[in-house]
Amino acid sequence: MFICSISGQETQSPVLSPSSHRIYDKQQLIKYIQLNNSDPITNQPLSESDLIEIQPTPIPSSTQSTTSTASTSTTIIPKEPKTTSIPSLLTQFQNEWDSTALELFQLRKQVGTLKQDLSLSLYKQDAAVKVAIGAMEESKNWKNQVEQLTTKVGMGEAVVGGGAAADGTDTGELLVKKHEELFRFHKENKVKFPFDLKKEVKFDILVDKQQVKLFLNSLIENGDATLVYGSINQTATKISVVTSTGTIAIISLQNGEVLYSYQSSSTVFTTSSDVSIQWLNNDSVVFISDNGIRFSTTEFMIPTTPTQTKIIQHPALNNVTLEITHSGIRLVDYTHCLIKPLHDFPLSSSDEDYDTPPVAAIHPDGLLLATTITSNTVGIFNLSKPHNENKELEITKPDSLTDEAIPTVTNLYFSKNGYTLLIEWTTSGINKSQLWFYDLRKSSYTEGTLDLASTGAAITMNSSATVMIVGTEWFKYVKKSKVWVAGGVLTHPGLGEHEGGDGEPEKKKAKVAGKRGRPSKKALAETEAEKAKKMGKVVACEFCVVDGDGKQRQDLFKLVFDDGVFCDVKLSV
Repeated sequence: MFICSISGQETQSPVLSPSSHRIYDKQQLIKYIQLNNSDPITNQPLSESDLIEIQPTPIPSSTQSTTSTASTSTTIIPKEPKTTSIPSLLTQFQNEWDSTALELFQLRKQVGTLKQDLSLSLYKQDAAVKVAIGAMEESKNWKNQVEQLTTKVGMGEAVVGGGAAADGTDTGELLVKKHEELFRFHKENKVKFPFDLKKEVKFDILVDKQQVKLFLNSLIENGDATLVYGSINQTATKISVVTSTGTIAIISLQNGEVLYSYQSSSTVFTTSSDVSIQWLNNDSVVFISDNGIRFSTTEFMIPTTPTQTKIIQHPALNNVTLEITHSGIRLVDYTHCLIKPLHDFPLSSSDEDYDTPPVAAIHPDGLLLATTITSNTVGIFNLSKPHNENKELEITKPDSLTDEAIPTVTNLYFSKNGYTLLIEWTTSGINKSQLWFYDLRKSSYTEGTLDLASTGAAITMNSSATVMIVGTEWFKYVKKSKVWVAGGVLTHPGLGEHEGGDGEPEKKKAKVAGKRGRPSKKALAETEAEKAKKMGKVVACEFCVVDGDGKQRQDLFKLVFDDGVFCDVKLSV
């Protein structure tokens, strides 16, 4: 007796499927094959010709001889009864039962598949809901922390005490780690200047006039506006600028496109000392305007007093800045919503009414900060040490400076090799600015000093610490005598069509001449004013450390003047 795998009933004519190796009733299986052309169990292709009929072992009759081995029983198939007879009705009922059993089998199979699909869908939905809930909770948590940071910064309180970030990371340890990484990088990537500075150095100004015009049109919409300050990003592809009308913008140096713009409603910038703006990374900046620290990527604002606050970006940590005021130094970690007080200055210095923020600079390795404690005292602080225990050194004016008019510190800059702190001392009584070099290894000033033409101009130095630009002046380092020597003045390249000399239009020359053919005093004054304006003031300079081919360059840098003219400059001998 065989049982059909489809109907579960005893088979009348059993067959074997070679695909699933199961036994079926032939009639049932043929019907299934006609509908699906496959095996009911494995779903593999199956045809009627593939079926293997199973013949039961014949039972000998009593009349046959037990010694006869050649005798076989013969099954006589009856004729198909007529439909009107009872046997035909029973056959029809059997066929209907077979069809029902086949349909039930298919339904059971489909139900099993649907159960599996439903279980998988429910699992995925449950996982998605959990992820969405977690993201909403994290977003809510960040919003609450930002609100707390905004409120507590305005009150001068730290969000997290003890110098530990929200994730348990100690900021002191993080600063030391980044310091070690920067130190190794600077030590392993020392570069040499491409030619001998003992020879006469030439400056070849490369001007793309079309680019200059785009740059001018995008920056200075008002004819009376000038650039007060500019800062070029590390890849020398963008510049953050501040105009005299209070506009802060990020401009592409490749096509002059304005990538970001903010118009101040109350803050007016007249000199570079009024400006505090830093690159957080190559794409965004943090700046002070309208009584708050603002960001180019968000409307989030931290209340502060612009004339009392200076911000300095850490060279390795994109979201860590230092806020220096006349009352102290604070580290702000925007990633962990952390404010860490580093040092408090004496109350006597914070009680004064300051018109400009403190002067400050950070070491290339990111661990030392130099800032003015008073107008004529510079302190150097170790950022990794505990609160109020991190002052490493205090620097006063050189002994050779006059005592009649006390000089003040108007600029600070760490040399690229990290050994020297450049301090600009300005004596207002005699209107004189000098750049002094303080050797951090010997804790004393070096002998060489530089007389500067302008006060508080931006200082830029190439990676090999051999060429330095201060405002429109440039200097070169003589290694043999270990002093900086004045190299010359960077001239304004002009726009070609407005240049003086032989290229000056005749109409313009006629206006200069007086009645007797000689220039009048007024005309001469106007001519000098035009020359001075054409000369321009450098508001941004950046050496191109890497060129388009990925090679380090020490002889190529970018200049931006206060009227918006932008050009590349190449050093040669």
